[in-house]
Amino acid sequence: MGRSFCGIQVAFGALKLLALPTSPFQKEGSLEESAHISTLVTIPRQAASYWMRAAYALALSGLAVLAPRAGAADYCCPHELQGPYGFQLSGKTAISGDEAPVAAVGRIVFGEDGSISGVASVNFKGYFLGNPVTGDYVIHSDCGVSFSLQDDSGAFQRFRGRVAPGGGRMEFQQVVVGLGVYGVMQKTPETCVTADFRGRYALTLSGAATPFAPENSPKRVLEKGRIEADGNGQLKWLDAPSLAAGAYNLDSDCFAQIEITMPAQNGGDAEHVNLRGIVVMGGKEVLAIQTDPQDTSTARFIRQRGP
Repeated sequence: MGRSFCGIQVAFGALKLLALPTSPFQKEGSLEESAHISTLVTIPRQAASYWMRAAYALALSGLAVLAPRAGAADYCCPHELQGPYGFQLSGKTAISGDEAPVAAVGRIVFGEDGSISGVASVNFKGYFLGNPVTGDYVIHSDCGVSFSLQDDSGAFQRFRGRVAPGGGRMEFQQVVVGLGVYGVMQKTPETCVTADFRGRYALTLSGAATPFAPENSPKRVLEKGRIEADGNGQLKWLDAPSLAAGAYNLDSDCFAQIEITMPAQNGGDAEHVNLRGIVVMGGKEVLAIQTDPQDTSTARFIRQRGP
C-alpha cells in the first residue's frame, strides 16, 4: 500500500510538472465536474491531447523524480531507503570529554518498520572497537533523513543527512554543535564473494596520527596511488610494480580485511597498513578505516574505467 501510494504521489507530481489541468473538460482552477468519460462516443481533440499528455507524464514519472526540471525539489519515497548499506565516517568527537579524531566503518540494515540494525567498527585515538548497533530512522519526502544509533554500551549517536533519489547514496553528519563528524553511506550487496573486489582502483588514505604514533611522525597523512585487486585475494601496485602491494580477504557480509604496503614517500620507508573495509555499489567502491593504533585514518578505493 505504501509503495503504491508513493507511486501515485510521484505520478501526480509529473502531471504538475507538465502543468496539466485536473480534467480535460474543465479549465485550470475550475471545480466543475465533467460528464463521465465512459459516456462519450468520440473524444474531442482537446481531451485526446490531454490523455496523451497524461499517459506520457505517467510513463516518465519515475524519470521526473530522478531528474526533475531545474528548480524542482528532490522527492523520495520511504521504501527507497531500505536494505543493507555500508558506511564510513570521520572527523572529531568529544565522546570521551576531550576532542579527538575518530574514524568508523560499518554495515547497517534499514528495515521497513523504521528500525536499524548492524555492526560498526571504530578507531578512536588509536583504540579499535567493534560493536553491534541498533536504532531507528525517518526519511522525509524531500529526501532528508534523520537517524540514531545505539551501541551495546547504551550510548546514543544522532545523525542527519540527505539521501539521493533512488536511495543509492547518502551523505550525513553527526548532530553535535561545534564538532564535525561527516560520513557517506552507499548500498551494499546482501552477500559478497572474493571476486566482488576486483579491478583497478584509485586509493586515497588520509587521517591523523594518534598518541601511539612514533615520535616525530607526521601529524597528518595523505597518500594516493593506483592499485589492482585480482578478484582472488591479491593486490598489486600499478604505480610501483616492483613492490608487493598486499592481500585481502572478503567475507560473505561484504567486510574486507586488507593488508597493504604503502610505497615509501619523501625518502622514508615503506609502511605496512591494515584496513577494515566494506564493499559497496557492487564492488565499484570500498570504504575502509585503518585498524593500526598509530593512525586514525580512512581509506577509499574507487574502481577506474579503462587501462
